[in-house]
Amino acid sequence: MLIKLQTLEILYKISATARFNSERGEILEKLLGRVLSKGLEKVDMQKELDCLKDIDKGQKDLFSPTGVFRYQRNLAFLKIDGKRATEYIHTTYFPFTQPDLCGELGYRVASSLLVCQSISYVVGTKAKNLGFKNEVYKFNDKYEYANQSFVCIPDREYIEIWSKAITFKVDEVLKDMDNVLFNGLGEHIDIDMTNGVKEAFEQLSFTQESIQNGEPFRLEVKPLLKIDTDTYVLLGNFYLLRSLLYRCETLLKDCKFYRETSGYVFERRVLTLLSDKFGSDLYPNIHYGNNYELDGLLNLKTSSWFIECASHPPDIEALFGNEVEIQEDLEKSIIHCQNQGARDIENADNEAIKRYNPHGKKGIIIVTDPYYPNMMGSVYKYFEAIAKEFNTQLPKEIKNPIPEIKYPKYIITYFELDDILSQPDSNLFEEFLEWRTQDNMPIACSDELDYWDYFTKMYGDAQREDTFRLYQKNRNIIHYIGNRFNNKHYLDKIMEKESKEKNTGS
Repeated sequence: MLIKLQTLEILYKISATARFNSERGEILEKLLGRVLSKGLEKVDMQKELDCLKDIDKGQKDLFSPTGVFRYQRNLAFLKIDGKRATEYIHTTYFPFTQPDLCGELGYRVASSLLVCQSISYVVGTKAKNLGFKNEVYKFNDKYEYANQSFVCIPDREYIEIWSKAITFKVDEVLKDMDNVLFNGLGEHIDIDMTNGVKEAFEQLSFTQESIQNGEPFRLEVKPLLKIDTDTYVLLGNFYLLRSLLYRCETLLKDCKFYRETSGYVFERRVLTLLSDKFGSDLYPNIHYGNNYELDGLLNLKTSSWFIECASHPPDIEALFGNEVEIQEDLEKSIIHCQNQGARDIENADNEAIKRYNPHGKKGIIIVTDPYYPNMMGSVYKYFEAIAKEFNTQLPKEIKNPIPEIKYPKYIITYFELDDILSQPDSNLFEEFLEWRTQDNMPIACSDELDYWDYFTKMYGDAQREDTFRLYQKNRNIIHYIGNRFNNKHYLDKIMEKESKEKNTGS
């Protein structure tokens, strides 16, 4: 065995606790890394978590350029569940696995797809057969909720079943390959997958020894812990299919055909999503001027929105906090699209665009890759509000990392846009865009979907609208977390409980 049994049992306990405490994943992942790197065989979990929280607070990492980017990255991850990841992989990467398109690279991508989907199936099936209760802890009071190191450790049965479910042999995955192939992934692949499967396991896994030798502990990239020659533990179950998107990007970026066509694939997804909602009000792929192209023009009732699609996913080093890479990523994606959108509006009188009769009120919508952290300027108000609670200020370098322009602009990830347009009140989209892109926004949310939640609750509610205008006038900030998308109904119970206690004087 490549890892001591005592250490492995601690890892199982932490992994089960992370599953049970769904809102404490990040700090529990840090504890996993600490246990592995130190080879700990005995741990006081709550004491260790309190220590990690104090370290984070002392470094004020949340208020660093990398902290904001990472926090928003984690929110983007949450919007990509297994079903969405699988669908996105099939439509975005699966076509490039055909040998005549990307050759050996396509074959390696196909192997990764097969391995990850098979692992997901094996682990899910084992959990179901073992009777795993997919329960999560609901905070009882505001003190538990506010304490970022507080966790509730699940009972022994929960831990034991979860431990058995996430541990598997390579042979279990290989046996399931036929099920994956039968379901459509790789139906055209008729070559020996042995080498590709072996490479996929190597690329997706780490050992305790590799971590102790200085390899970064990154479950987002390597969600598998190898514990002996053919046995693995899915420590990063949250990331298995999500990390596959990065694995595919890393492999396919060396394929010329992929580089030349991937942008068009993403653009087509975005335009199809908008077309399904707005029909003939969307005009795609308008060529104008000196070889310029507007990805899409959306004419709504009183305003026109110039659509630009940023298919560039964040570089892996940007994802993990390299400040230089973060800035380069912003230049390649959001800032590039912002400049394109401004140019589009400034050329609205060009005959190629003018023929579609854009309205006088114009703005830009930038749709980013599903993995891209939300970098709307107003997002920073959320972090400014938190910083004040810590009696500190955000460093200047992370304020407004994207230059301001004179046109209204709205930045949103593909899945966030999909979520909003899928809502029963999505007919308010134009009104929302105009509200969301106004100056002096007093609402501070970390999640873009919470802005939609706030707006739709305020729309037509005179009292809420008056409150909004009052905060706007006084330049105050409303720190808002909604319940439409967050499934945090327990927060209402906490507030109700606190109100009762105050009324009874207890």
